[in-house]
Amino acid sequence: MGIARNEKGEPIAQAKVYLLSTLQGDSRRVAETTTDVNGQYSFRETPLPVARPERNAGGTVHGAFEILGVAEGYAFAWRPRKVFTVAPRPGRDYYEPEVDSPHRFWLNDPIELDLEFLAAASIRGRIVDEQGQPVVGVKVDLRLCERIHDGIAQGILSSDKIYDLTALNQPEDVPAAVKIRKTDSEGRFEFNGLPPECLFWFEVRHPDYARMFVWAATTSDQLPKLGGRIPILTGELQLTFQAVQDAKVRVIFGDTGEPAPGIYVGANRVGASASRTSNEQGEVTLRLPQGDYTVELLPATGTPYLVTNPDEKLTVGAEPASKPAVFKLRRACVLDVTIVDADTGLPIPDVDLWIDGRQNPDEIGTDVSHSDFYFRSWHLPVADVERPVSDKDGKLRALVEPGLRRLGAIYNKRPAGYTSDHWGQLLDCEAGTTLKVEFKLHKAAGQRPGQ
Repeated sequence: MGIARNEKGEPIAQAKVYLLSTLQGDSRRVAETTTDVNGQYSFRETPLPVARPERNAGGTVHGAFEILGVAEGYAFAWRPRKVFTVAPRPGRDYYEPEVDSPHRFWLNDPIELDLEFLAAASIRGRIVDEQGQPVVGVKVDLRLCERIHDGIAQGILSSDKIYDLTALNQPEDVPAAVKIRKTDSEGRFEFNGLPPECLFWFEVRHPDYARMFVWAATTSDQLPKLGGRIPILTGELQLTFQAVQDAKVRVIFGDTGEPAPGIYVGANRVGASASRTSNEQGEVTLRLPQGDYTVELLPATGTPYLVTNPDEKLTVGAEPASKPAVFKLRRACVLDVTIVDADTGLPIPDVDLWIDGRQNPDEIGTDVSHSDFYFRSWHLPVADVERPVSDKDGKLRALVEPGLRRLGAIYNKRPAGYTSDHWGQLLDCEAGTTLKVEFKLHKAAGQRPGQ
C-alpha cells in the first residue's frame, strides 16, 4: 500500500499503479489498481510468486517485486526492486542499500511504498534512411530506465543498477503505452511522461533494417560515453538507419554436420544487430550494414545442443558473399535424472537442480557453491530459460556443458520435509553422451560428502 503524491505533496487521484513480480524465472505483471481521491492505493490478498531456496534468503520462502505508477500529466513513478522474506525479522541488523530503502521486508512487516510523481519530461526523435527519407512504422521499445547517479555521470553503468526499473526489459510486464512507440509518416516518435534526470535504453527495430540500440537521457547536463564508447544522446534524437546488405548464414550441428533448423541466429556489433530463426536447411538471411559481427546461436527447445558463441566473426562486405557463412552448434551432455526418497526409493516430484558454480568443482574442501541451474534455448518467438523440475515419476532431463560438473537436487523447489542434496555428485560430462543420474534425498540431516 502507499500514497501517490506530486512534488508539492498533494495527493494524486486516478493514478494507475502496477504490482510487478521480478522474481528470477517468474517475472510478470501481477495486479493493477487505481488510487482513490486521497491518492491511496493498496494490493490486498494478492499473491506474489515465491521461491524456496536452500541457501538464499536464510533458506526461507522469498519473492521480489517492483511498483510502477502512471498518472496523466506526470512522469511515471516507480519503486525499484524490493525483496520480501517469509521469516521473522532477525535480531541483528541486516544490510540495507543506501538508496530507496527499505529494500527487504520480513514476516508481518507492513509494506508501505509511496510514489512521488514528478513533472514529465520527454524524448522525441526522427528516424530516416541514408537518403534522409523518413522510415515509417519503426518500433521503438523502452528497455531500461535508471536515475542518473554518480556512476552514470562518470560513464559507468554497473551490473547492479541501483534505481533500475527492471520490469521494462520484459515484453509484457509494463503496459505498452509506457514502453512502446512507432514512427509516423514523417518518421517521428515521442515518449512523453518520462521522469526527468534519467537514463534510458531503447531498442529500435524495423524489418527492413538492422536493429539499433540507443542510449538517451532526460537531462540538460553533458554526459560522458558509457564505458568510454557508447554515446548518451540528449535533446531531439536524429537517428539514421544504415544501408544494409544481405548476409547469408548456415548453421549445422557440430557433431553431425547436418543442417540445424529452428535456431536463433543473432549477429551483433556496436550500433547494429539482426536476428532470425533458421529454416529447415539451417539457413537465415540477415540484413546488416558492412562490418564485423559476433554471432550467437540459441538451440531449438527440446534438442540436445547448447548456446554457442563461435570464435569466428560474421563479416559483411560491400557485396553479398557468394556462399553462406557456416557456424557449428555445440552438442551438450544430456543428464537423465531420477530423484527418489533415500529410504523408500519412491520418486519425488517437483524438485529442481543446483550446479556447483566454482571453477574446480572436484575440490570439495569444506563446502560447495550452490548456483541456479538452467540452460537456454529458442522457441520462436522467445528465448526459453529452462530450469527443469522432476515430474510425477521423479524424472527430469537436463543439458550441461561438457567437463567435470558437480550437481545436486533442491535449489528453489523444496519438497516438504526433505533436505537439499548438499554435496551432490561429481559427473564427468562428455559432449554427445547421456548420463543416467540418481539423487537420493533424505528427510533428516546427516549427509556425507560424495564424489
